[in-house]
Amino acid sequence: MLPFPDSMFTSIVCLDALAFVRDDAAAINELARVLAPGGTLEIRVPNQGPTAGLDAFNLFRYFSDGTRRGERPSETDELGWRRHFRKCEIAELIESAGFRVTANRTSGTGLPELGHFAAMVGFRWLRSSEEHYQRAVAVIERVREVDNRIPIPGFGFSQTILAVRE
Repeated sequence: MLPFPDSMFTSIVCLDALAFVRDDAAAINELARVLAPGGTLEIRVPNQGPTAGLDAFNLFRYFSDGTRRGERPSETDELGWRRHFRKCEIAELIESAGFRVTANRTSGTGLPELGHFAAMVGFRWLRSSEEHYQRAVAVIERVREVDNRIPIPGFGFSQTILAVRE
């Protein structure tokens, strides 16, 4: 539960967090609770498309499990994996919480995921250094933000959904 009163916000941006949550519906309902009627919601999630297999968190999970070395990514503690969503699935989830979806677009090549995976292998498997890993991730995040601006209708790595609370 978010520590905010009902209808406190007029806009909420939730980028890349829903993919790590166990109860999607509860998370979306909680966002609806704190968003005022008429307020806008922007959610970005990984798309279940052709590039989903490039997911760094999931690749590293397979890699560390297969080698029996290295810790699983702490970011995936809740589910064990980073979840990818089908376009219709996320839209239905948002609409069932009292939102009207106004846009749903896919973007990004997924190529920054390969850099992220390399950083995980380098700094979480070969040589454990959270400091170096976080520095690498900061660079990768800047690249990812540029990559997410590349529209790839239907096939992009990420989905961005815009919705209005009714």
